[in-house]
Amino acid sequence: MPGKIFINYRRGDDPGFAQALLGRLEQVFPHEQIFMDVDSIEPGLDFVRVLEEQVAQCDVLISVIGKNWTEARDTSSGSRRLDNPEDFVRIEIESALAQEKRVIPVLVGQASMPHADELPDSLKPLARRNAVRLTHERFRADTESLIGALQRALKAAEEARAKQQAEREHQEQAAREHQEQVERVRQEQAERERQAQAERERQEQAERERQAQAERERQGQAERERQAQAERDRQAQAERERQAQAEREHQEAEAKRRAEEAEARRKTEEEQKAEAERARIAAREAEAREKAETKTRIDEEKGGKLQRSRMGPVLIAASLLVVVLAGAIGAWYVLSPMLMLGPLTAAQEQALKPAGTFQECSKCPVMTVAPSGSFFMGSPTTEPGRDSDEGPQHPVTIGAQFAVGRYAVTFDEWQACVADGGCNGYKPSDQGWGGGRRPVINVSWTDASMYVAWLAKKTGKPYRLLSEAEYEYVTRAGATTAYPWGDTIGKNNANCNGCGSQWDNKQTAPVGSFAANGFGLYDTVGNVWEWTQDCNHDSYSGAPTDGSAWSKGGDCGSRILRGGAFDNYPKVVRSADRTGLNTDIRSNDFGFRVARTLVAPSATP
Repeated sequence: MPGKIFINYRRGDDPGFAQALLGRLEQVFPHEQIFMDVDSIEPGLDFVRVLEEQVAQCDVLISVIGKNWTEARDTSSGSRRLDNPEDFVRIEIESALAQEKRVIPVLVGQASMPHADELPDSLKPLARRNAVRLTHERFRADTESLIGALQRALKAAEEARAKQQAEREHQEQAAREHQEQVERVRQEQAERERQAQAERERQEQAERERQAQAERERQGQAERERQAQAERDRQAQAERERQAQAEREHQEAEAKRRAEEAEARRKTEEEQKAEAERARIAAREAEAREKAETKTRIDEEKGGKLQRSRMGPVLIAASLLVVVLAGAIGAWYVLSPMLMLGPLTAAQEQALKPAGTFQECSKCPVMTVAPSGSFFMGSPTTEPGRDSDEGPQHPVTIGAQFAVGRYAVTFDEWQACVADGGCNGYKPSDQGWGGGRRPVINVSWTDASMYVAWLAKKTGKPYRLLSEAEYEYVTRAGATTAYPWGDTIGKNNANCNGCGSQWDNKQTAPVGSFAANGFGLYDTVGNVWEWTQDCNHDSYSGAPTDGSAWSKGGDCGSRILRGGAFDNYPKVVRSADRTGLNTDIRSNDFGFRVARTLVAPSATP
C-alpha cells in the first residue's frame, strides 16, 4: 500500500503556504496519498481518537510552522493554543511523535524553529527535528528538497512495511508449519494412544472372558455339588419319610385300638346318660304342665287376659311414635342447609354428609362439606396456557371428608376478627370498591394465618388454610377440564380480564356472584388469588399424594396462591394454574378462604 503524507498546519498562521504546499505535492504524489484536513468529525465521536487514527494511517507528518505558530492564542480565553491538550495541531503532532512517525517541521516566511522550552512536554521532541524552510522567492526550489525527503521517507516506510509484511508472512508460515507439525505429532500420539487403548481393551476383554469361563466352571462345579447334595438330601429325606410312615402306621394302629376301646366305653356311658335324661325330661314336662294349668286359672280369675289385650296396641303405638320422631330429627339435622350457630359436637360432625353446611358463630364463614375422593393434580402437557410448574400431573387421594369455606373470607368476617381483638388489629383497604360481602383483599399469607388462628381459638375447632392439593380438588369438583365448567372460558362464569363479567379487570365482585361448582363452592377461580398452606415448589416432583400441605423443601419464605383474580387473563384462572409469592406481600387481588378438619363420619348407617 503506498505511504501517505499528513499536512499539519494552523489556519491563519501560514499565509497560504499550506495550500500552496498541498498544490505542489499533488503535482508529484497522487491525491489519495496526501491528507491535509479533517473536514468534519461525526457527532458523538472522540475527536482525539479520530485524529490519532488519521495520523496512524500516514508515514510522514509535515508540520507547517508560521511566525505566530508558537504564540497563537485562543480568541475566547486568551490562552496559548499549544498549551491546550485538545488543540488539533498539538494532538496531531503528539500522535505522530508517540507513533514514531517521521515528523518534518516546515518553516514558512520568517518563522524560526521553536525552542524546546517554548513547547509542552509532549511536543519537546519536535525541537530536535531538522526543519525545511519555504519562502515565496524560492518556493519551488525549497519544495524540491522537501519532495526528495518525502520520497525517500515514503520509500523507506514502504520498504519497512514490505519487510514487516514478509516477516509476518514468514512467521505465519512458520507458525502454520509448526502447528501442522504439532497436529501431526498430536495425531500420531492419539493414534498410539488409541492403539494402546485398543490393546488394553482387548486384554481386558480377554481377562473378562477368562474370568467368565472360570466363573462358569465354578458355577458348573457348584451345580454338580449341589445336585449331588440334593440327591443325598433326597435319599436321606426318603429314609426319614419311610421311618416316619412306619411310625405313623404304628401310632395309627395303636390309636385305632384305643379309639375302639374308648368308643365302646362311650356308647355304654351314652346309653346310660340317655336313659337318665329321658327320665328328667319327662319329670320337667309334667311339672311344666302343672304350673301352666295353675297360672291359667289365676289369670282368668284376675282378668289378666282383658288387661293384656288393651295394653298391647298402646305400647306398639308409643314405640312407633318414638321411632318416627327420632327419624324426623335426624333427617332435619342432616338435610338442613344451616345446622346451627355454635361449635359442632363430635356426634354432629360424624353425622355430616358431603354438601352439608354449618356455621359455628354468627360472623364465622359458612362451611361446606367436601367429600373424600381422588383426582389427577396438575395439567396435561397438551393444555393451552399450561406452565411448567403445573407438572408432572400425578394422582392425589383425599382420604377423609373435610369442610371448606363456601366463599372467600369477606370484609365483614375479617372485621369480626378485628373487633374481637384478633388479626393484630389490621384493617385492610377495600380500594374504594366497598367491603361487606366482597372478599377481603390486601392481606398477606401472614395475615391469613392470623385469621385462621383467631377462628380456631374462638370456636375451639381445627380451622386452617387449605393445602394446595385440597384447593385444586375442590376447585375441580370432579371436573378434568381446564376450568371447572369446561375447556373454554365462556362468558360470565367468573371475574377475570376476559371472563365477560361486569367486574372484569376493574374490581372484585361480591362473593357468590357466579354459579357454584359441583361441590357447592363459589369463586374458586377468578375474583381474588387465595393463599394456601404450601411452601413454594417449582414443580410437583416429590409432592405428597395424600392431599396434605407440602411444608418441606422448596422455599417456605413464599407460599402458593391459587385461583387467579379479576385482573388476570383467562389462562391464569385455569384450575391448575399456580403461583408462589413472599409471605408478607399484600395486594388488592390477594385473599383467602378457610378449611376445617372434621371428625370421621360414624360407621353406623
